[in-house]
Formats: sequence, C-alpha cells, structure tokens
Amino acid sequence: EFLAQNGFKVYGMAINDFKTDSFNYIKGDVTKEDSIKAVLNTIWQKEKRLDIVINNAGFGISGAVEHTLDSSVFNIFNVNVLGLMKVCKNAIPYLRDNGEGKIINIGSVASDLPIAFQSYYSATSCAVTLKSDK
Repeated sequence: EFLAQNGFKVYGMAINDFKTDSFNYIKGDVTKEDSIKAVLNTIWQKEKRLDIVINNAGFGISGAVEHTLDSSVFNIFNVNVLGLMKVCKNAIPYLRDNGEGKIINIGSVASDLPIAFQSYYSATSCAVTLKSDK
C-alpha cells in the first residue's frame, strides 16, 4: 500500500481473495508454476514491464518437531522456500527484458532467533535469508 500511495503501479498476488483500493490484486498460488506464469504474464501484458518483485508469501506451523506431520513440513517448505524460488525463476526473464530489476525476498528474525515450537518456520526463514557481513 505504501508503494501504491507513493505513485508506483503495484500488483499483489495471493492465494486468498482480498479487497484493496490501493493496488491491483491477482489471485495466484506460489506453489503452482502455471499460476505464477499466468500472473506474471497478466502483469506484463498490462504494463509491458516488471521492475520489482517482493516475495512475502509464507506461513508458520506450531508444535514439537516430533509431532509434526510430514505433510505439514512439505507444505511449509513448498510455500515458504520453493514458492519463493519458483516466483524468482519465473520473474527473472521479465526483469532481464527490462535490462534491470530487483527481487526482494522477505524472511524473518526467526532465522537468527529460532522460535520455540516453530522449528520448521525458523528453518524456512533461514533458507530464504541472505547472510552477509558486509
């Protein structure tokens, strides 16, 4: 909303429907490559460019590691890590066509300070957080 309110053309993609007057919403699923491609193509057809991609999709699961279902572990990694990677993979050609662009991946402080009974969320945050001493 901040970017849209400051003159930028913003598109938001989410799996759930939501209403906003601030920016354009397109329903999409980061776990499905066809969905990502369709959303990016829609934006490209309307704007003829893509400048910045902000990956912020994610969710957490609570509980002890020993009691967490394998299907829950797969789901959190599929959205929080693989979904982010799929969006990057499919956005890069559009950014390259511009000759420039940025990808911003949002992680969590949970990558540095793991949260009790949120081991898998912390692990996915660690997987998408770039560490640098510079």
